[in-house]
Amino acid sequence: MFRLVLTLFLGTVFLGPAIEAPAHAQIKTVTAQPTVKSMASGEVVLFDDKKCPKGQIMRYTKSQRKEQINKKCIHVTGLGK
Repeated sequence: MFRLVLTLFLGTVFLGPAIEAPAHAQIKTVTAQPTVKSMASGEVVLFDDKKCPKGQIMRYTKSQRKEQINKKCIHVTGLGK
């Protein structure tokens, strides 16, 4: 009986947050260039800064542990799916 209760308790503690978290965060397109202060930790946004080739848009990702933003050009096709 104790083993069952312990298993259920530990399963709730460790798997509870994983179940509540979304499978993937929704990426939004913004109209102003993102800054470190305007983004939450781990947030991903799209902004067209006109530096990427045609058919691509810049993806800004704020680091989880550092106060920095990573940028990468990604293809626009398939983003809405």
